[in-house]
Amino acid sequence: MSLEHLAYVSSATGLLSEQALKSLLESAARLNGAHGVTGMLLYSDGNFLQILEGSPAALDETMARIHRDRRHHDVMVLFREPIAERDFSAWKMGLRILSHSQLTEHPECIPFFSPNYDASKIVNPKSEALKFLLSFRSSN
Repeated sequence: MSLEHLAYVSSATGLLSEQALKSLLESAARLNGAHGVTGMLLYSDGNFLQILEGSPAALDETMARIHRDRRHHDVMVLFREPIAERDFSAWKMGLRILSHSQLTEHPECIPFFSPNYDASKIVNPKSEALKFLLSFRSSN
């Protein structure tokens, strides 16, 4: 089976409570498990950065569902490419809610969590996003 990973950013239509995020996580984990998708979702102050891994067809279906979800808008894919193996194979979906202080420890990643994300503010979006997401893999 061929595998791909993709990362995207988006903005919530309103701030989400911790309970709303947990509900989102449960729903995503259930759907992802049924479709063989794994990944990690980071949330900070109304903005998302997410990586997904799976077959091309599963990612197409998942992204179509994400684009229809009214809880967020301005979905922008940062990268999508083939991979040899999964980085987040243990999770149907990991979630990390980031505080402002956690973001300031990674200033290169702050633009990912800004409304109206501007790709020109990040030198290498793929490298920075992947490095940032992987830094939470072992701590989730």
